[in-house]
Amino acid sequence: MEVIGADGLALWQALEDPAAPVWLRQVPAVQILQRVWIQNYTWRDEGTLRWRQTDELPSAAWAIRSPYDDEGRFSQKRETTWVGYKVHVTETCDEHAPHLIPHVKTTLATTADGQVTTPIHTAQQAQDVLPADHMVDTVYPDAELWVTSQQDSGVNLVGPTRHETGWQARQDGNGFTAQDFKLDWEHPQATCSAGKTNQLWTPAIDIRWRAQP
Repeated sequence: MEVIGADGLALWQALEDPAAPVWLRQVPAVQILQRVWIQNYTWRDEGTLRWRQTDELPSAAWAIRSPYDDEGRFSQKRETTWVGYKVHVTETCDEHAPHLIPHVKTTLATTADGQVTTPIHTAQQAQDVLPADHMVDTVYPDAELWVTSQQDSGVNLVGPTRHETGWQARQDGNGFTAQDFKLDWEHPQATCSAGKTNQLWTPAIDIRWRAQP
């Protein structure tokens, strides 16, 4: 790894030499190679080259994983891993009509499924294939999208809510989950299953930039 890193550094220094042809730095393969080199190497305090540690590597959304496609990304869904893209396919399911695919959307492999629900509706509306009822799996809807899909596009978004995954939900009745609380957003107040109400209500933002109490 150190030898490869040193070779890469020597290449970049040669390309930056004023005597080197400018067009060499503009070759796409050279640019990709340079980006891959930068994402894997950095400097020690004394100025020598070293391999990056795991916590110093770029996120999966930015890291190049293939020299043949600089937009191919590494992703994982449960036990399946891949380098490439993610495809979102919309299919009609009318009982007495042919099943057709009116829309396909391709995204980076690291793009969350819930981020494409609205863009899919926008594209379908432009193509005049927007469904009245859009049935999706768990990863596509959330509380906000159930409302905004109807308000903005007139689409009735149909899909299951996400299961509770916290440790409380795995305690076989010995822990409290979100379903055990009644929320009064207007006042704002939360009431538990024992009838006790909250003393504090502090707004916060979750990792998806959603407002939560």
